[in-house]
Amino acid sequence: MTEFIELTTTTASEQEARELAQLLVDQRLAACVHISGPIRSIYRWQGELCDAVEFHCSIKSLAAHAAQLMQLIRQAHSYDTPQIIVIPVTDCDPSYAQWWREQVAPDDSR
Repeated sequence: MTEFIELTTTTASEQEARELAQLLVDQRLAACVHISGPIRSIYRWQGELCDAVEFHCSIKSLAAHAAQLMQLIRQAHSYDTPQIIVIPVTDCDPSYAQWWREQVAPDDSR
């Protein structure tokens, strides 16, 4: 089941999250993107304590797309150093897995 991944990132606005989600789903790099928020993130950046409102994106994809996803997110993101975390999926419902696989497959392999 490790062919599936959940990649997470955060964005500075809901609009940025929606644009990123639409880009990834349209390019068939993500089966779906769940957007939640606003959330509050507290972190240290360049020596200063920051308290920011962000939106969390949970991106469902395949391990084979991880490198391309990370590159595309870095290019499209407004942050210099966006959070990009890849989590392997160890199990999920078989019918959902089939749907997931179909959504990120090239047109000629569906």
